[in-house]
Amino acid sequence: MIFYTQDIFLTHGLILTPVHMNVITHESLHQKFKQWLSNIDFWQSEINFFKKQQERNIYHLPAEEQKKIVNQLAHHERLLNKLRQIISAHSLFYADFAEKAPELPEQALCEEEFQQSEIHLKKFKSSFGKLKKALKSRLSKNAETV
Repeated sequence: MIFYTQDIFLTHGLILTPVHMNVITHESLHQKFKQWLSNIDFWQSEINFFKKQQERNIYHLPAEEQKKIVNQLAHHERLLNKLRQIISAHSLFYADFAEKAPELPEQALCEEEFQQSEIHLKKFKSSFGKLKKALKSRLSKNAETV
């Protein structure tokens, strides 16, 4: 929970002054959550696509390598599900917060979890991007040998 007192914000025992905080409006926060959830839905559809390709053994990999890919896709899918839960919970919390305390300045909406979610999404995008690149590279190699 965030408490506002003049120019000091208290959140989870941390004291943040406006100098340390980015200004986030209710509307920009709502749009950011929608964008993140949309990205998560897109990545989930990509994972589903790669899983279907893997099931058909389109990569023509040995069993051990296939198992690694299945595990990596499952790992990324679990990460996405966790991120979806966290972001959805934050979205509900902030909507309730904005409704019950609209008189508080919008700077009070800045919270460490919001920034952490953003960092996790960036790390996921990077990690999943590397996996996709490896899978596409494998498909290119297969196409060259056919």
